Amino acid sequence: METEVQYLKDMKNGSHAAFDWFYLRYSRRVEDFSFLILKDRAAAKDICQSVFLRFWSHRASADRIRSVSSYLFTMTRNAVLDLLRKRRISLSDVMDGLDCALTPSADLQEQMIASDMLDRIEDALSRIPEKRARIFRMNRFEGIDNKEIATKEGITMRAVEWNIRKTLDELDSYLT
Repeated sequence: METEVQYLKDMKNGSHAAFDWFYLRYSRRVEDFSFLILKDRAAAKDICQSVFLRFWSHRASADRIRSVSSYLFTMTRNAVLDLLRKRRISLSDVMDGLDCALTPSADLQEQMIASDMLDRIEDALSRIPEKRARIFRMNRFEGIDNKEIATKEGITMRAVEWNIRKTLDELDSYLT
């Protein structure tokens, strides 16, 4: 950690070598985290580059950074969300990426950011009608198929599909 503090001081003073040290240490993890959610290696590389470009551009305030890892992953999360907004990528694609980030083999930082995203999804679900949220949770979080949900809820499969689609639309609006 003390090494990071010294490299931050050096980077603040314009040291390209200090910046390179951070880039070599974190760039792969930043790119991999982006890729987990986006499933697009080129976009993940672009995000990684923009995150580090921004990191360098804001080097004057580097002494205020307490955790470089948290700082970079927060910037990465924000960049991914911005791209998702621009692309209007479906929430189900994001959730698939979050599932990967929550596996035991995932980096602790990735798990924390994915957990934060899931908290935001749960917050959004609390704002929609209870029945629709329940149907969505059964399908997306518990893996119950539409036919079984229809039977449990006493509705048609078409109604289940409509509820899931409507929930995805509302969550997409809330999260973007």
